[in-house]
Order: sequence, then structure tokens, then C-alpha cells
Amino acid sequence: MAKRFHIEPFDEGTLVKLELLKLYVRSWLHVFISAQKVFWKDIFIYDFFSGAGMDSKGKPGSPLVILNELRVHCPTIVQKGLNVRLLFNEPQSDVFDNLKSNISDFFVECRTKSEFNCCKNCSTDDNCPFTVKFSQKEFNPFFSEIYPHMAKKPDLPRFMFLDQFGIKQITEDIFQKLTSLKRTDFLFFISSSFVRRFSELEEFRQYLKVEKEDFDESRPEHCHRVILNYYKRMVQNPEYYLAPFSIRKVANIYGLIFGSNNPRGMEKFLDAAWTIDKNTGEANFNIDNDKIISGELSLFPEDNKIKKIDLFERNLLQWLTDEERTNEDIYFFTLSNGMRKTHATDILKKNVSSLKITTTDKIRKGYFYLGYKPDKHLKIKKNE
Repeated sequence: MAKRFHIEPFDEGTLVKLELLKLYVRSWLHVFISAQKVFWKDIFIYDFFSGAGMDSKGKPGSPLVILNELRVHCPTIVQKGLNVRLLFNEPQSDVFDNLKSNISDFFVECRTKSEFNCCKNCSTDDNCPFTVKFSQKEFNPFFSEIYPHMAKKPDLPRFMFLDQFGIKQITEDIFQKLTSLKRTDFLFFISSSFVRRFSELEEFRQYLKVEKEDFDESRPEHCHRVILNYYKRMVQNPEYYLAPFSIRKVANIYGLIFGSNNPRGMEKFLDAAWTIDKNTGEANFNIDNDKIISGELSLFPEDNKIKKIDLFERNLLQWLTDEERTNEDIYFFTLSNGMRKTHATDILKKNVSSLKITTTDKIRKGYFYLGYKPDKHLKIKKNE
């Protein structure tokens, strides 16, 4: 069967978006499928704006990115008796037909070329260790239709990818519903530059009530950070985690917003984001116009530091002077600043001589145990 393609090749920004999706889905699947103890039998993945599944050059779109990451877990899914369920939704009829054809080709190829017996033994798609359901519906009414079923079991693991076109789909109501699901991580796309330009227009304000004065017109490349803050103000749970990733496409800034109720989800997303952007973990371009990143070294040493990392170091050390902090406190502080655990541990190691460290357990000198629900007996305070 001939492959059906997206009408054009994916641009660089789209490829960055898909790479971030791939890295996060890889970590997410590992957490919920490879856990030694099974706490859940049902695992759900939703791609609500699936597209055709690949571009005109055959590069995988989001549905095939997800399937390629999932198929390596087939033996474990069979062994543990898990029910992994995928939903691919595409409202446009011609694109929907291409999507179904490309997914069908994926399963045919998987059965013939897979190294896993559980895949080769699947005579039909229905016998696959995971199930795929297709839908061809407009997002908002469709989400309203299925949300009550989700709300009845909010603790089931769910990942949602919402690659909307523009800004209209992730309304305040949809956002509140997404953040209310306890074990649901989501990643959605938004046209941030358009919000900056047209935020005062009434037809925009029915979807996003972002104020024009929130944007710094001298730094248009920061517009996605403004969008993140807008959504942060809507979060009702103070322990909910949101993170941005800005994507430049020609002159426009687009972006991804990640959300999770669990710090482990935030940790995995930040690991993926920093893998792509090793300077700020936040963009596919030099978002803070750091001279050291662009190769324009300054005569002043303070200008030859990456601003985000330098600011985090100063904030962390200042925060440590306020009171004694546990390793768990530092972990949460690090995530809330959009940084990886390794950033915090590197700073602590560098400043170990000026830190007051107490513990009830033996630890290796200069080593810091940071993590979710770790041993809390390590306490750190910076000496003045």
C-alpha cells in the first residue's frame, strides 16, 4: 500500500517539536510500563490533532513518533498484562484517511520486521499488545464528550498531545479540565506571536485573555514566556507544574506548554527540553541573547555566562541562606525554576566549602541526593 503523506516537508520548528515529544514520551512510557510494581493496568495516550502521520518525505509525525516509542515495550506490555490504549483524532476527512492508511502500514511493517515475537505473532492489528482507536471529530465537543469518563478515574496514567493550529482549542475551560486530572501529563502547542500581536482583538479574547501590556515589545522573542505565565495564573493547585518551550519559525514565535501534577513528570520534561537546548532548556534559539552562546565574547566576565544558569545559581544560594533546606526542598525549588537536578548538584558541589551540611546518614563527600521523596535527612544551609 502506498504511503500517504503530509502535503509538505516538516519545517525545522516542527522537527524540534516532534523531537521533544519523542524524548518525553520515551521517558513517560518507561515510568508507567517498566515500573517493577504494577499499580495500574490501563494506560492511555491521546493525540487529538494527529495529522496524516508523516510528512512528504516520510518523516514520522506525532502518531508514528508515539508508536515507534511504544513498540519497544511490547514484550513488557504482554508480560505484565497491561492495557495500553491510544487514541488518534483527526477532524479533516482527507487527512484522516491518510492517517489510517499510514498507521495500517506501520502495523504491517511491524509484524514483518519486528525483532519481538509478540509483534510477529499479531496476525491482525486487533491482536497487538496495545490498541489504537481512531476518531474524526472536532476537538472541543469531542473532549467534552470523553472528559466525564476520564474524570471518573482521574488517577489512571494519561498523556495528551494537543498540537492545535493557532490558539482556539485550549480554552480556559479545557485547561482547567486538563489540570484537574491527577495522573495526566499534557503537551500543547500554541501560536504565541499571534497572541502578542492580536491580544486586544475581541475575537482573540474569547479564547485567551492575555493583556497587551504583559508583553515587552522590545523582547518579542519572550512572548511565549508571557503565555506560560497566563496559564500559570489559571492553575488552582499551587503544586501543579508547568513549563514552556519556545520555537522560532522564521519571524514568528510558537511554543509548547507542558503540564503535570507530578514533579517526576516535570523532571522528565525538563530533561528532554535541556537535551534539545543545552543552554536554557527552553528554546530552539538564543532566547536570552547570551553573548557566550552566539560566540560574541565580551571583555566583561559577567557577560560571558549563560544568563539563566547564572541567575539560578545566585537565586539558589540566596534561597539557601534564608533557612535550612532539605534535599527535597532543593529538588522542588530546582524544578520550579525550570532547571535540571544536575544544575543544582553542580552548584552545590562548587560551593560545598561555604555550605553547612547535616545528615543522619553517611553520604559521599560532595554528593547530594536530590529527588522526589528522597531521604530527607540531608539538610543544607549556606553560611553567611
